[in-house]
Amino acid sequence: MRADATRLVSKRTSSLSEYRKEVARDMPVRNSLMLASVISTTCVLVATPVSTASAASPKINKVTVSAKFGVWDDDSTIFGDSFDYATSAASKSYTVNSVATTQVDNVGIWSACSGGEVYGELHPTIMQTDPATGVVDVSYIVKLYEGSSCWSGDLDGKTRDWEVAHFKLYPGQTKTYNITQFNTDEGTRDEVDVAVTMHNEVS
Repeated sequence: MRADATRLVSKRTSSLSEYRKEVARDMPVRNSLMLASVISTTCVLVATPVSTASAASPKINKVTVSAKFGVWDDDSTIFGDSFDYATSAASKSYTVNSVATTQVDNVGIWSACSGGEVYGELHPTIMQTDPATGVVDVSYIVKLYEGSSCWSGDLDGKTRDWEVAHFKLYPGQTKTYNITQFNTDEGTRDEVDVAVTMHNEVS
């Protein structure tokens, strides 16, 4: 009975020894697989934010506004109609981005002077509404001046707040718009007509 027990213990010891040898042989392979898994996971975690940041880079807009003016100076009297007429053209470009989102042109785009008395100004406002795609909003105010001489600064008509039109411009898009401003202060037929072309270039 004791001999049988001795043989059983010897057999278990031998089996345990073989098991330990087998584990020792497999250990380098297991370590290699674990290391490969860690490297693969790390690479994915590092690469993903770079791809996301690149896709979300904000756009820069260059919006060009071109204006063609027709300016009427009304010097009519009870004895008959008398008009002078002048035309001119000018343009400006405005840049907006995710930091400087809005450009308000307080100086404006100026017309020629008609009859030595009447001239107009076009004042665009450009606002970037979507930095991810480069969509902008463009609006305009027109001012009419009539005085004793050109460039007198005597404001006699202006686009009112509820008359301001807004235009959504997508990347690469061009739109046109016609605006007319009368001499509302004096009630004469002085008039500034503006044909506007706007273009949105995105980079």
